[in-house]
Amino acid sequence: MTIETIFNIKKEMILAFLTLIIILSIGIYERLILLHRPILYDESYTFIQYVNSSFWSGVSRYNLPNNHIFHTLLCHISTNVFGNGTLSLRLPVFIFGVALIPLTFIFWKRMSNTSTGLIAAGLVATSYRLIHYSTDARGYIIQTFFFLVALWLATEVLKKNSRRYWILLSIVIAFAFYTLPTNLYAFGIIYFWLLTSALTKRNRAERNQILKGSFLSMVVAGILTLLLYTPVIFHYGNLEVLISKTNPQPFSIVFGKLPNYIDSIITRWNAELPSYFIYFTGLGIILSSFRHLKNSTYKIPLIAPTIIWPLIAIILTRTLPPFSRIWIFLIPIYLGFISVGLFFIVELVPNKIKIKKTISIFIIPLIITFWGSSYSYSVINKRLHRTTNNALLMSKALKSLLKPGDFLATNGNLMGRLRYYSSLAGKGDYAKLDYWRKTWKWDLKVIQLKGKGVKSTSPFDSKVYKVYLAMVKDQDLAKMREWLIHFVPENYKLVQIEHTNFGRRYLGESKIIELSIVLIDRSL
Repeated sequence: MTIETIFNIKKEMILAFLTLIIILSIGIYERLILLHRPILYDESYTFIQYVNSSFWSGVSRYNLPNNHIFHTLLCHISTNVFGNGTLSLRLPVFIFGVALIPLTFIFWKRMSNTSTGLIAAGLVATSYRLIHYSTDARGYIIQTFFFLVALWLATEVLKKNSRRYWILLSIVIAFAFYTLPTNLYAFGIIYFWLLTSALTKRNRAERNQILKGSFLSMVVAGILTLLLYTPVIFHYGNLEVLISKTNPQPFSIVFGKLPNYIDSIITRWNAELPSYFIYFTGLGIILSSFRHLKNSTYKIPLIAPTIIWPLIAIILTRTLPPFSRIWIFLIPIYLGFISVGLFFIVELVPNKIKIKKTISIFIIPLIITFWGSSYSYSVINKRLHRTTNNALLMSKALKSLLKPGDFLATNGNLMGRLRYYSSLAGKGDYAKLDYWRKTWKWDLKVIQLKGKGVKSTSPFDSKVYKVYLAMVKDQDLAKMREWLIHFVPENYKLVQIEHTNFGRRYLGESKIIELSIVLIDRSL
């Protein structure tokens, strides 16, 4: 007896499952490689400011949009269970990034067919952009996952109009907003699609049910979002902190920048894809649109709300979102349209060929996946070889150099990563240093090591100091000299700067410079 007869499973389903397992394995492998890269600045900031603080502080502080609160909550759990470390910090996004692969298959199988779903899953598994955000401890890949779940639920409510799916849709959207308030762009697309699809229903009762369900779902999602953000509202006493402060511009400027803005986003998405794939995107959009028009359930092509709603949001706000990563939730949709175009090749195979099912469900998806993997793997290797963990090496070196009362100066990006690795060491050397709060022309941050009898109100309250400059580029030293001369208080005179380079001893090409500062008090 075969598996088919025992479990009553079609050969097509077994083959699709096997293909998906292979695709998933490749996606996991490539994400595991990048999971071990050095910590990035935004990750280190998230850890220091929100994850490594108390639970209440992590879920109630929203001083900057860096706090993707649901992601912070998950990082609290993972670091408490598995201990502080880069892998435990990245574990939540890794799980969501891996789960996005089969989810892509499920969604595009619903929207098109099994072969298209497998091709889309293969492209998502090997997309460097999605691999990157699946190993970057930020909330963007979680937002992408929730967006695709919500889109699938939207197809369910259009098909079945079940109360259960409406409730699930509201919950998913609420948690997506709890991850990133910028979900207005993402979930505006979903509700726009639901509302316009409702208007195409000939049955008045069915049309009214979808319109009513969409309205109630938006209300419930809004209430749930406010409840989730209650700690933030309680902490700050208002909702204003959650609202992104925009700088509206004239329409002529916004729409003048729009073509280049869109081009830059598409260019980033296509960075690891052949240039000719853009033609498959166009073909996929055309083919899927025609199929939607013939479909009795989904009359409105998905591409319509995907384009129209963001344009409406841009018109209403008169601004372009500053970071292209805000739009990564659309990458599975973009790759799905490419998959529809690629499936067109499969349809050209004559039906007389007995193994056409095997070609469409096994051979073609795996060829595309292995081909995409070769592209993304080469990019991953380039990034890993180009990135040395200067922050970790410097952290180890500074641990033996810094003494209470000394200063550490470097650019803000490196400073955050130095503080991260110091905090992991658990020694508190400069994990709890005070920032000397001033604005510097060259973005140099200076912090002073805490210690008995050491004041942190002014960096020059005695005559002799040591400043350690953590640097990667030689020009930082010249900038530091200028900074010291410019910021010496009026009642002091800078008379000597000597330095010793610890770079060869500790770090190879990177450097730590010890600056001996001698000041004379003019008032004496």
